[in-house]
Amino acid sequence: MEINFSPDVCQKIQTLCSDYRITPAVIFYVAWGILLQRWCYADDVLFGATISGRNIPIDGIEETLGLFINTLPLRLRDDGATLLQHLQRMHQTLIAHYSNEHDALASIQRLVHKEGHAGDLFNTLVVLENYPVDMTLLSCASPVAIRHLSVHEQTHYPLTLTITQQKGFRFSIAYALNYLTNNMAQALLMHLSYLLEQLVDNPQRPIAALVNLSPCQQAQVLQPYLERMACRDWDSQSNVIEQFHQVAATSPAQVAVVDELCALTYSELAAQAEQLAAYLVQQGVMVGDTVGIISERRVNTVVAIIAIMLIGGCLCAHQPRLPSG
Repeated sequence: MEINFSPDVCQKIQTLCSDYRITPAVIFYVAWGILLQRWCYADDVLFGATISGRNIPIDGIEETLGLFINTLPLRLRDDGATLLQHLQRMHQTLIAHYSNEHDALASIQRLVHKEGHAGDLFNTLVVLENYPVDMTLLSCASPVAIRHLSVHEQTHYPLTLTITQQKGFRFSIAYALNYLTNNMAQALLMHLSYLLEQLVDNPQRPIAALVNLSPCQQAQVLQPYLERMACRDWDSQSNVIEQFHQVAATSPAQVAVVDELCALTYSELAAQAEQLAAYLVQQGVMVGDTVGIISERRVNTVVAIIAIMLIGGCLCAHQPRLPSG
């Protein structure tokens, strides 16, 4: 499964590289890291990057036959920095990797295990293919022409992103069928493509400012819900809780809220919210009282919000990581 970028996006990539003296690899690694953060619900991710291993100062290394490639871990941690700052950090990381690009991944893995961390370092891999090809052989100008050029590779990682460049940039992914469905793989590529477009369009903003879905995708996702809501006979005089109960009564089995751990139907959501509301009342919470919520973006957060509204309380949400210290 693959996707080709438009000439406009490819030009923006080249311009960004020229303006800030970085390579396209830096942009692709950061974009992949952001994608993993979004799909894994994590601010700190690690993935593998395959490197050529031909940056060592040996005469004729580019013409030397043999296998020099290696795989090393790359990390992307979102600390609120701008995309440009992340690009510059990744650039410095890759420069530092040059002196360690022949370190064995197995040795790195053993060191990590000594620190008490079990399992693989990562389960996704990014491969940048940069095979030298005489472009005249791909045209009709040469008496001997290549009609079709392709590379077939296989890794043991469940998800591998391969990036190739000829006239433009092309992303392709290989994945284990027990890891991703075809529809999920297509959605992943589309998501990565849109994240990359936003990154090169404005690198001065933070990662949190990037949108997951393009306007067209947002419309496709929302349309069924908008049509369903339009068919409902809403009472303009009713409040949010009354409307919630109305939906719960007419569509009890419909999924209401989802996170990466579980999903609740409207009937389940209503039952849990009412149970929590009863507990809050037992604890002395009254109408007009302010109730604080310290929670991540989870199903339980929605349960708490509805419970507080049921008893007429005021909601005060806090981020778990703030204040720091």
